[in-house]
Amino acid sequence: MKKLLNDKGYTFIEMIVAVAVVGVLLSLSIVNAQMDQDILLKKCANKLVQDIRYIQMKTIYEKNPGYKIYANYGDSRYQYKIIQPGKLEVIEFDKGIYFISTIKNNFVQFEVTGVPVQPGSFKLGNSKGTQIEITIEFTTGRVRMRYINKK
Repeated sequence: MKKLLNDKGYTFIEMIVAVAVVGVLLSLSIVNAQMDQDILLKKCANKLVQDIRYIQMKTIYEKNPGYKIYANYGDSRYQYKIIQPGKLEVIEFDKGIYFISTIKNNFVQFEVTGVPVQPGSFKLGNSKGTQIEITIEFTTGRVRMRYINKK
């Protein structure tokens, strides 16, 4: 009997299934990339809150108001500096993370009682549009973090 089908190559249906599988995998990777931006934002916000609380506790414990955080924008990168007696540490935010400071002169400093010299807040955001606000309260020195808008 004569062969009717050619065994060489792929059928049209096999090609459609392969393209559909690749499309699903690509869409999942895009969703993961957007989730990664939110994870990076939360990581940066947690690190900043941790460092603010650290300088507050060091100021109270050592009774030395020489501990500060200075937020600035350096070389098109957002960063802040932890200033300690005899030590300086620069922390750069991950790519795609920005911040806005409402604190006068961008300095976070505490009195020996734990009360901030000047209260205010930082707003951190990412390219996706998600923002986190870090607030330092005046009377108590409490440091709070909250989502402003999450898309």
